[in-house]
Amino acid sequence: YITHLLTTQFEPLIKKSLENLTLKDFKFDHVLLGNIPPRIGGIKCYDKMTARNEIIMDLEVTWAGDCEIQVSIKGIKASILDLYIHGHLRVVLKPLIHNLPLVGGIQVY
Repeated sequence: YITHLLTTQFEPLIKKSLENLTLKDFKFDHVLLGNIPPRIGGIKCYDKMTARNEIIMDLEVTWAGDCEIQVSIKGIKASILDLYIHGHLRVVLKPLIHNLPLVGGIQVY
């Protein structure tokens, strides 16, 4: 899924942003995210200042992956290995409904 997302969504955006630098031949050659899953450190769930039909959670996410991403720009190959990402992720579950799956939608940002 991620390989498809990178090649269909992000690759055209990166190509367009590199056009001003005359680097038009950007391409993802190989994408492997590895076997290490992301870790969720802390979870904060808000109960004040929220609507009755929503749940808001903040998650602390860390990913120290053993990935292998290979790109090429104008015939020059480059690789990204062992990527480390740390940040906060907000998850909003709304609207809450009375039947399974109990949540009408999920927003993640």
